[in-house]
Amino acid sequence: MTGLEIAVAVVTIVGYVATAIGVIVALFAALVIEPKRARTDRDQRDDLAREDRERYEAQMATLLRAEKDRIAAQARKVIVGIDTNRLLGEDVFFVRAVNHSTAPIGEVSVRVHAVDSDGNEVADGCEQANRSLGADVNVSKIVADVLSETMAKQMRKSPMGGIGAMGGLQGFQQQHLQNQMRGTIQSTLGPPLQSVVNDALQGLLTDEWRSTLSPSQMAIMGYHKTAGVRLAAEISFTDEAGYRWVRDDRGVPRQVGGPDA
Repeated sequence: MTGLEIAVAVVTIVGYVATAIGVIVALFAALVIEPKRARTDRDQRDDLAREDRERYEAQMATLLRAEKDRIAAQARKVIVGIDTNRLLGEDVFFVRAVNHSTAPIGEVSVRVHAVDSDGNEVADGCEQANRSLGADVNVSKIVADVLSETMAKQMRKSPMGGIGAMGGLQGFQQQHLQNQMRGTIQSTLGPPLQSVVNDALQGLLTDEWRSTLSPSQMAIMGYHKTAGVRLAAEISFTDEAGYRWVRDDRGVPRQVGGPDA
């Protein structure tokens, strides 16, 4: 074999070897490097997606907590209370339901019952005052008692010691004292008297509770209880978001249902 033939054979072999090496490198890249790179890219995309999902869930949880806190705060502004009113007697009370929230509430239900000293419910321990008392008579009694008490207080404060002392006053002094008393009654006792009468009219003449209460709206009803028990009241209502709440006169509101319940 001549030198030229040997050189050609060497070049051919080198070409085969280079081709084989290229094929091996290509196979290695296709079978090892590219899958690894694709797996790395996929893992990075998964990490980014997980971070985005966790960030979104955290933001939604924060918004939901804020919304629940807002709804609960509004529910706490709906109250039910029991007011004593000694002008009607020791066993007559006014039960008030007031919506101090900024939105109307619906499906309002107020339950009033009597309980003993241990908190056990007493059957037939109370009833609506308009069923056991004469509304007109008691409204008149309120007005008469308030005016009587007002005049008595004013006379006790009078420097003359009472109306009986007015007989010895000169005409000008009598007129001055009368004007002073009239002004005091009109300026300081008009609104309280009006409020008492309005509450009595509403409380004694109301037959059933309102089913809805607008913001700042109040419902009131009078109740007469038997001796030895106390009144307890509970209000249930649905807020603007569709959540159902229950609250008694001595506690905080409890959520008992939601929009999807």
